Amino acid sequence: MPQGHADDRHDPDDLASGEYSGLRLPQQPIDVGEDVDTVAEEVSEFNWYNDSKADGGSGACQGSTVTQCLKPLSLKTGWTSDIVPGQARSLAVVNPPLLARGSQGRR
Repeated sequence: MPQGHADDRHDPDDLASGEYSGLRLPQQPIDVGEDVDTVAEEVSEFNWYNDSKADGGSGACQGSTVTQCLKPLSLKTGWTSDIVPGQARSLAVVNPPLLARGSQGRR
């Protein structure tokens, strides 16, 4: 039976879904770029947003009161060593374990 998908940020309960006869599955947003084509590009984008200017990033983290600059991740290992585990922790901590799927938001 096909099932629809609800964004758990907006639809916390399973809801009947219009054309689908089943219940919608809540989805949990994840924070990865949708404008990249490779793992290395994703790590590069992550580095841009999270690194100091001295380390080749945007420097947006410098002087911030809510975040700190990170050391650049390896383009070869950063995806599996840091980004994926971080997203998994985020899903597990922020949301209770339940039948769901992770999704990437549209920007």
